[in-house]
Amino acid sequence: MEKSVLMIKPEGMNHRDEIMAFIEKGGLKITRFRTMVLTEDELRKIYHDTSGEIWEKTKKAFLGKEVFVAEVEGGEAIDKLKNICGTNTDPVACDVGSVRNFFREIAPRYETPGYHQNIIHRALGEKEVEDQTLIFFERG
Repeated sequence: MEKSVLMIKPEGMNHRDEIMAFIEKGGLKITRFRTMVLTEDELRKIYHDTSGEIWEKTKKAFLGKEVFVAEVEGGEAIDKLKNICGTNTDPVACDVGSVRNFFREIAPRYETPGYHQNIIHRALGEKEVEDQTLIFFERG
């Protein structure tokens, strides 16, 4: 069985039970979870490819706020979770029925090119799963 990880962002915290129901209905088993507040260093590791104005907006959206993180398991968990969450960072561009599209009205819209706020983050591949598992569950 393959594993993946996800993070419900601060603006989605009031909907975490509904979001987790999406995940389970999509055929993935939640194997562990927790609530946490990310440090700036941890946030930088997750969003390592973000800079400038987008990084500043990302920090503002996260720092000092709780997130819900979970590890999921199932056949092709990484790809399955990607489809359940939505394959685009812009919730409006995601498939109807995906988490990001379903909750698209919760995340504020911004005029910054390349910056789309959505309520869930998921690892994109095995390396990200490994790196983010360390951040989410092996923190000292």
